[in-house]
Amino acid sequence: MGVKFADIVDEIKGLDIESKEYLMDLIKKLLIEERREEIKRNAEESLKEYEEGKIEFGTLQDIRAALHED
Repeated sequence: MGVKFADIVDEIKGLDIESKEYLMDLIKKLLIEERREEIKRNAEESLKEYEEGKIEFGTLQDIRAALHED
C-alpha cells in the first residue's frame, strides 16, 4: 500500500528545522541528478538518431530553406 502525499507532508512538518533543511538539500540534489540523467538520455538518443541519419545539423539558413521547400 502506497504512502499518501499528505501523510508525507505531515511527517515533514513534525521534523526539527535541521532535519527539514537536510531533507530539502537532499531533494535538491536528487532533482539535479535526475535532470542530469534526463539530459544524458536525450543526448544519447539524439546521437543515435544522428548516426542513423534521422537528424542532421545545419545553419539557420539551412532550416529556413528546408521549411520553404515544401
